[in-house]
Amino acid sequence: MYLSGFVLCCLLTASSSLASVDGQECSDGSYEIDGKTCCHCAAGQRLISHCTKTPTDGKCEFCPRGQFNPHPNNDPNCRRCTSCSHDNDNLEVDISCTIARDATCRCKQGYFCRTQKEETCSLCHPCTECGSEGIKHQCSGSNNTVCNDKTEVESNTPVVIVAVLVPLLSVAVAVAVGIWFWMRRQGGRVPGSPKSQSGSPHEMEMQLMRDKDLRKYIPDLVEVLGWTDMKEIAIRSGLPQSSIDFCFDNHKGNGREQTHELLQEWLENMGRSASQKLIQTLEKMNKKAKVQKIKELLSSLD
Repeated sequence: MYLSGFVLCCLLTASSSLASVDGQECSDGSYEIDGKTCCHCAAGQRLISHCTKTPTDGKCEFCPRGQFNPHPNNDPNCRRCTSCSHDNDNLEVDISCTIARDATCRCKQGYFCRTQKEETCSLCHPCTECGSEGIKHQCSGSNNTVCNDKTEVESNTPVVIVAVLVPLLSVAVAVAVGIWFWMRRQGGRVPGSPKSQSGSPHEMEMQLMRDKDLRKYIPDLVEVLGWTDMKEIAIRSGLPQSSIDFCFDNHKGNGREQTHELLQEWLENMGRSASQKLIQTLEKMNKKAKVQKIKELLSSLD
């Protein structure tokens, strides 16, 4: 009886020791694979091969430059660091990317973000400049400038402008009416001038957009299009599937970066016809709201 009690005590002690050792082997946690328990790679690393004999004999390596993993993992890939240097986004690096932490961006001096939290901002806008009324609140990364109320003298400025413009407009109207009567006598058009162009308003609008350089509108177009519609546009335009897949895999988990890179690739392929092609493709996709937004964008930013 004493012997059996001694043996039981020894077994319990050994079991407790083994549990303690196993707990110490995987300081960052473990995962199950093919019936084996393997230790996670530490934050900042990626998995090269699973363990075979013991939980700790798996292979990990540090993330390459420009990539990171923020948590212990068994992922064979690291995430690509966020870029703060896209053209026209007006961002700069706030906190640099490390192998265990993504970069964060902030607005450059003289710009602000319209979102609630500056750290989530992907596009910054120029701060408003106040005139003689002066600044009430300075522009910051998350708030635009607030100007003081204009003085009574300044508030009368529109009245002065109207007083000057009304006589000028009257003269312009009189000249226009005179030209109209003169053209009627000439048969409806100025002699020697080309015949008026025919075509629907839509065709004329598309003609005006033909030479628009969309590259300077990329940040705003990314916000309007989104990944799903940008991918469909690329497919309908004949962009190779390998190019689409590369943009997707190159920025996993970041739809805005995926859309940004695919849009740049698409614009390079479309050339000068990109603006017309974009509108026409969205119309075929029945994306009327997005077509209207893009037309307003291209008109407002000229």
